[in-house]
Amino acid sequence: MVGLFIEIVCCGAIVLGVADRAAAFVVAGYCAVTAVLYKQFWKPGDFFADPGGKGRTLFWDFLKNLSLGAGFLLLIVGTDGSGLQPFLDAPFASSHPYGR
Repeated sequence: MVGLFIEIVCCGAIVLGVADRAAAFVVAGYCAVTAVLYKQFWKPGDFFADPGGKGRTLFWDFLKNLSLGAGFLLLIVGTDGSGLQPFLDAPFASSHPYGR
């Protein structure tokens, strides 16, 4: 239920530009946590033995989740890092992505 809330409300806030940086931070954390908790590619034990095994499939899902989280962090800090200080100063402020 919490995951559904994060995926709908926070992603909606990002798209609408309402506290978008804080919502992106929450979604980035959610992506990292779900990668570690639910995409444990090291557990099946067939990662190196079977190229088509469950471990390899989970590995690609693990990387997908981490890359999504990194993409959401890019929404916060920008490509040059200039967005980090405004986020730290006012985390719930909008970045006004559509006002420029």
